[in-house]
Amino acid sequence: MQEEFLVFHASPVLCGIKAANLFQIRSTDLSYVRSVIKSWEEAIKTCKSCDLKFKLIAKKEKGFLVLAYRNMKLETILEDEETEVFIRNFGYDTENLAKCLNRLAIRLKVDDFPHEIGLFLGYPLDDVKAFIKNKGKNFVLNGTWKVYYDDESKRQIFKSYKESKERCSMIIKNGGNIHELVG
Repeated sequence: MQEEFLVFHASPVLCGIKAANLFQIRSTDLSYVRSVIKSWEEAIKTCKSCDLKFKLIAKKEKGFLVLAYRNMKLETILEDEETEVFIRNFGYDTENLAKCLNRLAIRLKVDDFPHEIGLFLGYPLDDVKAFIKNKGKNFVLNGTWKVYYDDESKRQIFKSYKESKERCSMIIKNGGNIHELVG
């Protein structure tokens, strides 16, 4: 059950084609949520080369937000010069991923959806900036995120996300485990 939940919410991250996904575990029982995360961490422990991580990032009214992320992919995104300049404006210390994630957690307490979160989720900087400028309107494609530029290539990205979800779901449904997905 918990594996299916993770696959449903984070399969592109499990497969290593997306930097991160944010999702909510609908329980106000913190010890339960921590035990779910621990079970996922245990499931991938045998994968030595895997840099998949989970971070309990915010408490919301009906549960807890969890970030599933690929450490190296997220670091690469945040090392981009334009991205660094952009997120420094929101108070991020771009020299340290852990500090960035802690800052994001603080921002999520203040704002339900701080716009820079898209960068952490692997959305392109140009689309994040256009989303802010257009106040979420005037997009050319609405998929995993609102797309403002280069919609055809992003349509292919969305397709790969969907395919990863289908592939991962089938593996789990046929008795596979999370560690088989994250290699």
